[in-house]
Amino acid sequence: MKITTDANDLRQMLKTVGKALENRPISTWMSFVLLEANGNELRATATNGMYTLSNSCLCNVFEEGSALLDGKMLCQLAEKLPNGEVTIEVKEKGALLRYGKSKTKISISEE
Repeated sequence: MKITTDANDLRQMLKTVGKALENRPISTWMSFVLLEANGNELRATATNGMYTLSNSCLCNVFEEGSALLDGKMLCQLAEKLPNGEVTIEVKEKGALLRYGKSKTKISISEE
C-alpha cells in the first residue's frame, strides 16, 4: 500500500477513529487501526469490542492495500504532523510515514 494525503485530513480521520482505542485493551488486536486504501480513499477503522469507529479521507493511491498499525502510536504521530502532504508506504515489516524532511517507521501486526 502506498498513498499520499493531506496531514490535516489524516489528523481529523484518526482523531475520530482513535476514540475507539482503549488505554488498556482487553485483547491486543483492539489496540490497532486498520488502514485500507482503495480508489481515491483511505479508510481507518478501530474497535474496542463494544463499538467500532470508521472514517475516511481523500488521498492519492499509488498502490491499493491494507495494514494493521499500532493505533496509539499512529494517532499520536498524526497529532504532531506539520501541515502539508504525508506519504504512507506499507511494506512487509512496517509502515513508513514521510512528511516534510522527516520520516517515521511504525511496525505492523502480522496477524
